[in-house]
This record gives sequence, C-alpha cells and structure tokens, in this order.
Amino acid sequence: MKTPVLDPEVLGIDGVLVTIPHSALAELDRRESGYDRVQIEPEQIAFAFDSHALSVERLFMYVSKTEFNAPADEDHPILQSYIDCVMAGYEAQFGADGLSRFLQTTHGWRGPIENDRSSPRYPRAVQLSVDQQARYDALLKETRSELR
Repeated sequence: MKTPVLDPEVLGIDGVLVTIPHSALAELDRRESGYDRVQIEPEQIAFAFDSHALSVERLFMYVSKTEFNAPADEDHPILQSYIDCVMAGYEAQFGADGLSRFLQTTHGWRGPIENDRSSPRYPRAVQLSVDQQARYDALLKETRSELR
C-alpha cells in the first residue's frame, strides 16, 4: 500500500523533469499503476533553471491514487529497498541537504519497514555501499525518532 508522502503544510517538493516521447506514456502509466497521471502547467512549478528554454508540449506529474492512500501497516510495510532507492535518488540529484529536506517535509515514516535489502522486492532497487546503508539508516532512525 502506498501513502501520500508530501506534508500538506509544505507547498512543494524537490523533483526532476524527465522528457519522454508521447508514445512512451502508456508504458510509464503501466509502470506507475498506483498513480494517476495529471497534467500541470509550467506556472505551477518553481524551476531551478531558466524555464523559458523548456520546450515541451505538456507537463505531467504522477499523484498517488486515493485507494492507495493508507499508512503502512504490518500487512503492507514500507520496503527498505524502496526507501533506499528514493533516498539514493534524492541524494544524487539534490545532495545531502536535499535528502534532509525530503525526510523533513514528508510523512509516513512511522509505519513498519521490511528490511528486504538482501533480497529486494522493489523492482527498481539500487545497490548501496555499506557507508550509504549506514548513513541512510541513521537518517531514517533520526527522522522516525523525531516523530515520537
């Protein structure tokens, strides 16, 4: 089960734009089956670059489907392999500060976590170094302890 992670008090979240051909949207929709593709306007985004150079016909974002908006529980834990993938992606794109912002401005971290690192269930799992595993575990532990 998935739950929306963006804190409603926060007006935004760091993200990336990915350009794909229109013909690839159906395949992406299948991959992101737990989400709805929603068209957005460039004015709805604060770009970290000169958006005038952006030449796209349409912008979309994927929003969690309502039926998946439930907290993690024992039957539907958060997969460690998913958390690792998201944290590694945020750190790669936005650095340590961006990763910290992500953890502080999202919620849903109280639920049970299934440590599936040795046999990842998440289909896009990433390999982490021992150092990354330790850092991510410490950051997540700190974030979870602040929620108590």
